[in-house]
Amino acid sequence: MVDYCFDSTLAGDAEPLKVASPRRLRAEATPAITDLLHEIKSKARHARIVVLGYAPMFEPDTDCTGMISKQESNWLNEMAGLMRESVQAAVAALHVRRRHRRIRRAD
Repeated sequence: MVDYCFDSTLAGDAEPLKVASPRRLRAEATPAITDLLHEIKSKARHARIVVLGYAPMFEPDTDCTGMISKQESNWLNEMAGLMRESVQAAVAALHVRRRHRRIRRAD
């Protein structure tokens, strides 16, 4: 049997990473990024802020010389996709409120 990193459960979690990480990203990342951008903008009112997205880290189905399996590289790409969605949602939330139009997202 192969042990995958995403099957591990971190201390304090009740579920493996493959369940806990997406749940945590969906619940916590967008509000945290939104709050951070708002705080940065409140301290630098005239700044133009460009927030970079998260690109996939690997080509699909990449097997990294036995260190990271293709299942793990695909999972890591999925997590990068969730982070990208969180960044997009945070920037969009600030624009919807008609605040901070000088904050942009770049991929």
